Amino acid sequence: NSRILVTDGHDPAALGVVRALGRAGHQVVVSHLAGDATPACLSSRYCSGGRIQPDAGKRQTEFCSWLAERAGKEGLAAVVPISAATRAACADQRGELPDSLLLLISAAGGFPLPNDRPGWFRIALNTGIPVPKVWVPRGSEGWSQDVRGESIKSDALQFPAVLRIERRQDYSGPYLPGRTYFCASLEELDCVLDAVTRRNHSISVQEYLPGRSEFALLLRHQGNVRMQFAYQPIPGEPRWGSAATRFEAVENASLFRDASRLLEACGYEGLAGLEFRYDKNGRRCFVSVEPNPWPGAVVALDAGLNFPGAWLELLQGEPASRPRQEM
Repeated sequence: NSRILVTDGHDPAALGVVRALGRAGHQVVVSHLAGDATPACLSSRYCSGGRIQPDAGKRQTEFCSWLAERAGKEGLAAVVPISAATRAACADQRGELPDSLLLLISAAGGFPLPNDRPGWFRIALNTGIPVPKVWVPRGSEGWSQDVRGESIKSDALQFPAVLRIERRQDYSGPYLPGRTYFCASLEELDCVLDAVTRRNHSISVQEYLPGRSEFALLLRHQGNVRMQFAYQPIPGEPRWGSAATRFEAVENASLFRDASRLLEACGYEGLAGLEFRYDKNGRRCFVSVEPNPWPGAVVALDAGLNFPGAWLELLQGEPASRPRQEM
């Protein structure tokens, strides 16, 4: 029974994490930004109180100083950073936080960062996992199909395509969130690029895959998968460009094998959410990886798997649930 801080209470995913840790018997405190509407998770029976946190995306040092002070005053055993900005602040300034404070933050041996999409694609290809085509800018010379080394001009890009402006995660200065755009033509792509800055961001254009998505959620600890779960949007629900409102659990042994091989190849530790999408030929391709995928953990909790609780147990040196595939 530990005292845990869950940050970013304004994020809808925070409610699911509060529920998961509360059900595991922990005392959960929630922090949120000043001026926000009262987060729903503060009304949860599993929430022991609320705190006002500095904005980690704009003031990393101030946030981490505040976190270190709260850890000492409240006897916090662990902190669960919900937003990418808060995770970046905690990772960058880990040395300023108490050694005894556990951070539920995933790591991949320093490489690749979540926003290094070509890096993840190269690892996937090296392990025999299909990926979509992806192009990255190469200055005035046009675009290069970076994963396979093919150089092409802008007018040779294939549309429709997905433009990804990745969140900046070099952990220096203000945190900059990413964006995703669906572009039906080169003209639309040029319009979007004209409206955004390329400074401090990684930009890529990815082949659009029209098939359905499948998600694999894996918890790895000391080189082994300790818990796993797969789900997909229910057919007919909103798909591209908006969040699906309902999901269903799936059993897919080959999906787990691909996800596990990919994480093992880069020495990944912690919780990871991997998205796979089917192309027009029915081939399943790896699309992206998300560290600390709390929305997926909420889906798993509804299916009976408590990923946040199990992860904390493992970090505290306690036994967690054995690997299992959910129904």
